[in-house]
Amino acid sequence: MREMSGRGIDTPPGARNPEDRIAELDRQGVDACLNYPTLANLVEHSAAEDPDLTVAIIHALNQWMLEHWGFSHANRVYSTPVLTLGLVDEARRELEYILDNGAKVALIKPAPVNGYKGWRSPALPEFDPFWRDVEDAGLPIVLHASQPPLQEYIDRWEPPSTSSAFEMSAFKWTALGHREIADMLTSLICHGTLTRFPKLRIASVENGSAWIKPLFDDLQSTYGKMPQNFPEHPHDVFRRNIWVSPFWEGSVADVVQTVGWDKVMFGSDWPHPEGLAEPKRYWQYAEGMDERRTYDFMGDNARRFMGLPIANPDPEAVKPRNWRTPEVHAALMVHLVSTANFSGRLGIARFAESHERDRDGQNRQ
Repeated sequence: MREMSGRGIDTPPGARNPEDRIAELDRQGVDACLNYPTLANLVEHSAAEDPDLTVAIIHALNQWMLEHWGFSHANRVYSTPVLTLGLVDEARRELEYILDNGAKVALIKPAPVNGYKGWRSPALPEFDPFWRDVEDAGLPIVLHASQPPLQEYIDRWEPPSTSSAFEMSAFKWTALGHREIADMLTSLICHGTLTRFPKLRIASVENGSAWIKPLFDDLQSTYGKMPQNFPEHPHDVFRRNIWVSPFWEGSVADVVQTVGWDKVMFGSDWPHPEGLAEPKRYWQYAEGMDERRTYDFMGDNARRFMGLPIANPDPEAVKPRNWRTPEVHAALMVHLVSTANFSGRLGIARFAESHERDRDGQNRQ
């Protein structure tokens, strides 16, 4: 990973405190962002064998996040407190804590959870009290790229060559792929959580989109063989409840065609080296967007996920329309920011004045 990423950079001030983050948003023309604690996934991964310890550490992390960042700084920096589901009653208490302190969105690790009964899918009916609370609160949930608990499986194929999170063999990279996000969403669909609680809003962030078409194919194949196991068609459940943020290298149009025009959100992963140096340039890589679909992709779909009013002034904007039309116009965007220490991934931006110059090929990266 270090070879792919190159030499590291100093952590930008905007990743250290909310005031500098606001200044960075202003510089980039971003209205608002979601701010993620990178540490959370590492904590749950390393402390997973002790559910009580995991609960205590996550609560301490949320307390620090609230004290240092707030959960909704200036209504522009939405920091995402963490919910760990291994112990259902504790998860419900933590949910109540973050809601009482103004949380607008929360982060959950896409993985099975370890509790007193051992490892379990967090989508099994025993977790319904938690998901019912989330649905009743109208709280959107983000599933961020993580570490799947599959190291033992990988070790059966090849001996561990390193203990560093920044080094990975070609086999491990390929074998793990996007297992954690695909398996988590499969669980939420097949174990019925999203059918029992159809108003839940779930977003996949920094997981890319290469896994979506194979997952849709697998779900269709399984549904064709055992439709009695599905109270709803799994594709319909995905398209109703799940938002996706693709990487810029992929085809945005293909993702839209698969999951729907209102469920795909821009993401840059700035300032990680695999992202874009200037997030507002993302629209140049998203083929086939007319003005209204650009509003959707670059901002309004994130607003839909967050439960915020859309910004497109067109009164017809709430209605779907043909995706593939020639005119491209970037007016609003969603912005994913990332650093090694404290990550702000999802955001909503404003940007129109540079469009004409960019379309003519100037000021491109």
